[in-house]
Formats: sequence, C-alpha cells, structure tokens
Amino acid sequence: MSLPVHTAPLGLSLRPTAPSSPASPPEGTAPLGLSLIPGTPYSVLVLQEGYSRALPDGTMQADGTVTLLRGPRLTLVDTGGPWGRERLLGLLAAQGVAPGDVSHVVCTHGHSDHAGNLNLFPGATLLVGFDLSRGEGLYLPHNLGDGAPYPIDPGHVEVLPTPGHTAAHTSVLVRGTALGTVLVAGDLFEREQDEAAWRALSEDPARQEQSRRRALALADVVIPGHGPPFRVFRPHGDDTPKRRVETEPRYPQTDPQDLRRGGAAPPSPERQAAWLPAQQPEITGSEPRYRQPPRPRGGRVSAADEGSPCHQPPRPRGVPV
Repeated sequence: MSLPVHTAPLGLSLRPTAPSSPASPPEGTAPLGLSLIPGTPYSVLVLQEGYSRALPDGTMQADGTVTLLRGPRLTLVDTGGPWGRERLLGLLAAQGVAPGDVSHVVCTHGHSDHAGNLNLFPGATLLVGFDLSRGEGLYLPHNLGDGAPYPIDPGHVEVLPTPGHTAAHTSVLVRGTALGTVLVAGDLFEREQDEAAWRALSEDPARQEQSRRRALALADVVIPGHGPPFRVFRPHGDDTPKRRVETEPRYPQTDPQDLRRGGAAPPSPERQAAWLPAQQPEITGSEPRYRQPPRPRGGRVSAADEGSPCHQPPRPRGVPV
C-alpha cells in the first residue's frame, strides 16, 4: 500500500468493453464470509484480513492481508506490516506453526504493509516481487519477468506475475480447494468492488487492468490485499475451461458452521445426515401386477403364492395375448 498522488475516485467499471482475453467477464462477485477454505492437498486460511482507510488529515492507515497455505509445502503469503510482528507470531502459534516450519514466504510486492515481517523467516525460500532467494543471500533464477509462473508445488500452488500495482507484483494461485481455484491476490485487488480505488493506487493502471481480467478468468475465490475474500461467478454458457462454482458444494467435506468459526472439525453425524438426500419411502401393499416374484426351480408355485395378486398362471402355447 502506497499513498497515491491523486485520490479522486474515477468510478470505472471492472468489466472492460473490449476484453483482450477470450475468457468471459465475471457475472458478478459476492462476499465469501469464510476465513478457512479446506482443500486437498492445500487448505487456505486467512490469518489476518487486510484493511485500509483514509483519515481526516489526508493520511491513510492500512495493513495487508496475511494468508497461510497449509499443505506439503507450508506457505505464507504476505507478512503484514512490521508494527504487527507480535500479532503475526501469535496468529501462527494459534495454528501450531512456528516461523521455522514455513517452507515458502511470498510477498506479493515490496510495500511495508505486505513485506514488513520478512525477517521472521530466514530459513524459508523467499519471494518478494520478482526477487527469489534462499538461505544467506542465494538468489535463484526464474521466469516471472517473462510472464511464466513460478511453481511452489507443481499442479497445486504457483506464483503468477500480475504487474500493475507495482511492476513486479505477483499473486498466488491455489488449485483443488473445496471451492475451486483460490487466488491470493495482494493488491491486484484492494477489496471486492474496488473500482473507484485501485487505479489511484496503481503504478501502471493499464497493465493492472489486464492482470485483473486474467485473474478473474482463473479464480473461483479472490483474497484481496485490503478486504475480505470474495467469490467470482461465471455467466451461463461460458465455454472456457474454467468451471462454474456452485453456490454450495453438494457434499461438503467440512461443516459450514465449523468453517465460520475458523475451525476444520469433522461434521457431526446429525449434520452429515442433514446434507444427504432424503431416502425414498418403501413401497407397501400390493405390488404392480407386471412385477412377478421369482419362482422356485422346476416351475412349481407354492400354495402361498397361488393367492398372491402378483401371481399369474402361465398361458398355454398358441393362445394370443
């Protein structure tokens, strides 16, 4: 987050009139209302929800969203500002995570409210913008500057170049969650419905517009840099590879009430039963005449079956039906 030179709202729409991408623009967005998105092999947990607000004296107060990706390679996306050091350590400890447990730290860009606690993780692989390093100043090659993603866990978690807010801005894409594909977007999106704000904060609004459009074509859920997560819905008839997300999973793996509490406890048997379709009542009384009960071998019919409404004597051969 950096203060803009001009802060007048432009009131521009998120949807471009002439998209350069073949993907359809989103039909709409809606607040997610959850901080935990379960998934396999990665779940996504918003540890700290970012915010920003203008103050009467013309200054701005802000802190960035901090997100934890739990899976084979424990990854932290953004670290908040240095004023929140103890708070971040407490949030991690509440999840049973020590700084030394973190495999990768991705700071979507270098502003202080996103990269302020980077020094808590000297043992992790660090990606700040397009700077990738490990250990004591060992810088590693990658192709983010050429537009290629950087894989943290191939097929599951990758870093995408999303320039605009800053020239080397990145976002983290997580596949395979219970809600589909999640994009931890940094300041690519300030918040849901941020059309009047993001351009004034952007180093390159034209490039950021393109990055936003591509992001919305990929994501089912967006975690913005200064607001709560939101869902992205596709228009009917969209024939791009991106699947449309159902409003609620048909067979949720985690109790929605537990998700709202931020936990991941398994659902109770009563709630599991509530998610399953009601069983059809058993048919009682006489069966339809065309459904014949099995006969014993040899073609004989018992005396009990003789009076059954389902029993019909065999017709003699040659008698028309």
